[in-house]
Amino acid sequence: MKTALEQLREVIDELTTITSVDIRQESEHEIVITKVAVQPLIGQLRTAIASSVAGGGQGSNLASERNVLNAEALDLYDRIEEGAVKLLTIYSPGAVPYLLPEQNIRQASVGIYKQLLDGTLDEARIPGIIRSVEGWSRAINRILNPPVTLELMGSCPECGETHAKVNESESGRALIIEWHNPDHGFSNALQNCLARCRSCRNVWLGDLQLRELAYVLEAKEPV
Repeated sequence: MKTALEQLREVIDELTTITSVDIRQESEHEIVITKVAVQPLIGQLRTAIASSVAGGGQGSNLASERNVLNAEALDLYDRIEEGAVKLLTIYSPGAVPYLLPEQNIRQASVGIYKQLLDGTLDEARIPGIIRSVEGWSRAINRILNPPVTLELMGSCPECGETHAKVNESESGRALIIEWHNPDHGFSNALQNCLARCRSCRNVWLGDLQLRELAYVLEAKEPV
């Protein structure tokens, strides 16, 4: 079983580190494997924003879709930038923030390891850091690989809202279910899903949490 530090390192690497993947190509006589560099998630988000901004003038419908992407992606990028600086301030006090959020996150991770080693950081705080960083990963993946979305009736158990803004021009139900591609390796239907609130951004992830949410919503239904 992976330790909390190993889990933290993995999710930080996914956000901030260029990785290499093997692309297998078969011909009649040989198999060729080519290594391809894959940008980290934050870099992919930045590229998506730049591509969306640069792709103007291709028709009103496509422009409208790009505007929605721009608003959501830019808002997320701003939140990640702010959160990365906050991590750096907490775990590497005195460090001068870098230009890119992934640099700040990696420098903050160095500070986390140092504080653990010298005993100034309680290891029980690591799961909370993981949840924050994983939240950024999920949000980026939601933009880069949009899930199938189903709106839920009822109010959010956390904030009590029934409706929330979807984007700058649309509103919808606050609670939604998102179904993700099973290529992620999940073993059953519920593990392919997560629920979230568009208003307070609370997330219900995994079989147990989704069943608990369903129970709460059913209990609130009028008899």
